[in-house]
Amino acid sequence: MNEPGERDPLTSLHEQSQEVAGIARQNIEKVMRRGEALDDISDRAENLRSHAVEFDSSSRRLKRKLWWQNIKLWLVLLVIILVIVVVIISELLCSFLFLHSLPFHLLSPLPSPLSPPFSPPLLPLHFTQHTSLLFHNYAMCMLQVLSL
Repeated sequence: MNEPGERDPLTSLHEQSQEVAGIARQNIEKVMRRGEALDDISDRAENLRSHAVEFDSSSRRLKRKLWWQNIKLWLVLLVIILVIVVVIISELLCSFLFLHSLPFHLLSPLPSPLSPPFSPPLLPLHFTQHTSLLFHNYAMCMLQVLSL
């Protein structure tokens, strides 16, 4: 039969088939692990994609909100500047109209014993009897200018 140092061909074939089956099992396990890893990566990619869509929509909402806040701020500043300009213009206009509506004797300074007789008239230095009437006229002038 067989010599003691020789191996049986059937046993050798059986061992080779066992070895091939072991390698095939290892390859199948690797493929299964790779498939699980691909499924995991696919799940992570889908999760990342949904978070990216959510981030995009929330960033657009935030951008729109901040844009409106900026517009509101500029509008408030514009209104404040316009109010200041209107007040300044109305003050100048009312002062001009008010001073030209005063009787001449209120525009003249009080005669002083030290002042020369040829001194030019100055702005009103005091209001004597007509103080409340003058302020009333000035207030009415302001209301008229602001109603324009």
